[in-house]
Amino acid sequence: TMATPRKSAKKVSKSTSQSKKAGLVFPIGRIGTALRKGRYAPRVSKSAAVFAAATLEFLTSEVLEVAAKAVLQRGKSKRITPRALTLAVRHDADLGALLKDVTLSRGGVVPKVEKALDAKKKSKATKKKSLLESLTTPTSTTTMATPRKSAKKVSKSTSQSKKAGLVFPIGRIGTALRKGRYAPRVSKAAACFLAGTLEFLTSEVLEVAAKAVLQRGKGKRITPRALTLAVRHDADLGALLKDVTLSRGGVVPKVEKALDAKKKSKATKKKSSATPKVERRRAAFGTASDPSNHTRADAASGAPPPDSSSRRFN
Repeated sequence: TMATPRKSAKKVSKSTSQSKKAGLVFPIGRIGTALRKGRYAPRVSKSAAVFAAATLEFLTSEVLEVAAKAVLQRGKSKRITPRALTLAVRHDADLGALLKDVTLSRGGVVPKVEKALDAKKKSKATKKKSLLESLTTPTSTTTMATPRKSAKKVSKSTSQSKKAGLVFPIGRIGTALRKGRYAPRVSKAAACFLAGTLEFLTSEVLEVAAKAVLQRGKGKRITPRALTLAVRHDADLGALLKDVTLSRGGVVPKVEKALDAKKKSKATKKKSSATPKVERRRAAFGTASDPSNHTRADAASGAPPPDSSSRRFN
């Protein structure tokens, strides 16, 4: 008996994703969903999600490429860290201009040393090197010691401030933040950011105060008085520290225009009214007490000059 023919199974077509169609790695569907949920516009087309995905993928590949080159050049490790990303972005012209207002978490700050300070450090390093060479060079009379076994290299731990290129202690600031309990959780990036901000403000205040001291020319020491005057005369620092009172800083001298005009008018009136009176008094006392005046008058009348002893007792 012939078997009944079975029905042919339907071919199931495999669905290809939008990212695969566009030749991208970033998920176009998820990016389109995020655009629609964000409600950045009343209507969002499919091409907008494709364009955003392609742009993000291109930027990510560029940043990773530059960061990988920076890591390989440094040669310390083979891992791309937030610090490596920050340095790579800041040293690249196009990426630095695009991400100039972006702060990466745990990325630190780009180290920057002034030329004058760098020259001083180099001169001190060369002096120390020359001293060490002079001490370690053997003389003709001394005998060479037997070489010892090389000790194991101890890896020196670098501080967080040194890694971030700062002077203010990040560790101490983080401890103070955690002890103060200003928030339930305090990240390491918060301490780094706060240390950078405090260091920047301190350098600004000291720079303005040093300029004020040099302009006055009275001394070369930055006193609390100089700090107060410098802060109050600066627009940005004055607005930031308007409610801050420095100890022993004094007050900024300020005289109202109306009072100043009254004082000036009173001074001129006193001067004009006092001069004729003073001259009259001087003339009166001069004729009564000056013996030269008597002698001139007697000489003019022809009488003999009076005796000083008779004038004294009379």
